[in-house]
Amino acid sequence: MKISSIDIQRQKFQVRLKGYDQEEVRNFLLTVSEQIEELSRENDLLKQDVERFRESLNEYEDRDRILKNTLVTAQKTSETMIHNTKKEAELIVKEAEFKAMKIMEHAQNQVLKIQNDMLDLRLQRKALQDKIVTSIQIMQKILEYQKEEEKSAEKIMYYGKAQEGAQK
Repeated sequence: MKISSIDIQRQKFQVRLKGYDQEEVRNFLLTVSEQIEELSRENDLLKQDVERFRESLNEYEDRDRILKNTLVTAQKTSETMIHNTKKEAELIVKEAEFKAMKIMEHAQNQVLKIQNDMLDLRLQRKALQDKIVTSIQIMQKILEYQKEEEKSAEKIMYYGKAQEGAQK
């Protein structure tokens, strides 16, 4: 059973012979009731403080939970970003390697084509040189033949003139 300060102030005791001094009992009860009243107020204030502290604690616990969740989310996001960045870097490197390979293939094909073209030109030059040498040889033979023809024609004309001169 809870006793309030008012209960203490209103409490009445029976009077008996050789009992306590009523004024002293009343003063004591009044002092006790005042102290209980003060303790009750103090207790109420403390209860309010406890309630405020609980609310603050709940808020801090909520903030702590939110911060932990935020940190976990940030860590996961960071890990995801790192993973994605690594994948992207790998793709960029592979793409660059592929492009470099294609460029090298193209360059090698160009080198082979140039080498083949040079070989064809050398063969054409050789064939042209051979044709020129052959043409020069043919021309020399024609010139030699013509010289022989001229000599023969001169001999025929000389013999022909000599026979005409002998017949006259």
